Amino acid sequence: MNQSITIIDADYKQWLKELVMRYRNSQIKAALKVNTEQLFFNLSLGKKTLPNDKQKTNTALVSMPH
Repeated sequence: MNQSITIIDADYKQWLKELVMRYRNSQIKAALKVNTEQLFFNLSLGKKTLPNDKQKTNTALVSMPH
């Protein structure tokens, strides 16, 4: 009676596998983008909170590419 669940076309299996892979890749790309933006935000925040006189601190500034 429940044969529709056990009978799955090979093309459908391949399509589903590709769909899952594309979805996971999209999740990874999104996570990388968010992490990159968070890093740039933190760097810019750090630059703005450092004292203006660099001679008095032992802190190295990280240059941000734009």
